[in-house]
Amino acid sequence: MANHRIDIDPMDPKSVDAAFKQVKQIQKEFGKNLKLFMKEIAKIGADAAREGYNGYVHVEAKQLGDDEWVIEANHEAIVFFEFGAGAATNAGSRYAKEMPFPVYRGSYSDANGGMYQATGYRYWEFGGRKYTEVKQLAGMQKAYEAIISQWKEVAKRVFG
Repeated sequence: MANHRIDIDPMDPKSVDAAFKQVKQIQKEFGKNLKLFMKEIAKIGADAAREGYNGYVHVEAKQLGDDEWVIEANHEAIVFFEFGAGAATNAGSRYAKEMPFPVYRGSYSDANGGMYQATGYRYWEFGGRKYTEVKQLAGMQKAYEAIISQWKEVAKRVFG
């Protein structure tokens, strides 16, 4: 990261004014760079999520405010992709506890009276086919991991 040194002669008003101007310039550059940093980090996360979902889910990085970005994934079965289903459900997934509903093997069937529950959590049918599990793809988990692994190099490049 960039280091800044501002020398001030406290007895010289012009020196103090010049230092103040330097601080303002540094703040301005930081703000501009912060926007770029956030954009690049969000793109890294969205790319990783898209790859994690194997192209089954629409994923995009969206800017909400000046410095706020979100990674948005849309699909009617997004929860099944993120956490898996049936025997492959990952209740210990990073985001499972953040959901507004419980995530565990059979939780969807328990909440909706589904076939999985009715078969003693052995299988369910969908589209004329029996399923025992849907493997977890965890796109948002992959987004998190990509951001965590790359933020320092992005920060060094963007902020200097």
